[in-house]
Amino acid sequence: MFPRLVQIGSFSLPTYGALVAIAFLVALWLTSRFAKERGVSSEKVVNLGVYCALTGMLGAKILMIAMDPEYRLHPEEIFTRETLQRNIRQPLETVGYQDRMDVIARLQGGGISAQAGALRHGVSRALLEADPNLRGELKRRGFLTRDPRVKERKKAGLKKARKRPQFSKR
Repeated sequence: MFPRLVQIGSFSLPTYGALVAIAFLVALWLTSRFAKERGVSSEKVVNLGVYCALTGMLGAKILMIAMDPEYRLHPEEIFTRETLQRNIRQPLETVGYQDRMDVIARLQGGGISAQAGALRHGVSRALLEADPNLRGELKRRGFLTRDPRVKERKKAGLKKARKRPQFSKR
């Protein structure tokens, strides 16, 4: 996955790991030099540097796990209802591309059903970009129609879009 700089038995040092270590040591050396010039204890600088490096490595590890292709979820894991799974697969099955294409999507907001509908719409649009001749079939089945509903804005004087404060007669 990443180019290896050194590999001895089961131990391997990736190139990016060596570069990060060198950059960390140079940064630590420079900051301790600047600390001495300004009269700050270099021990405090080293402690802060080690703390920052440890938290940075933890953050980098979390990022590597999140970016790992094996970490990605399949639609069957997210959309547990059979109707939603069928809803997502419909555009691919309609045009016969279910074995020829992989779908990678990022979903956020809304509920599970709305996300499934948005994914179906996105897959339909992607199919249209891949092959413009599919437009007639996708449009006839209604896969290119976007759901126009959006969250209503909050109005002044109301708690939410339509929820009013409780009425008090006196």
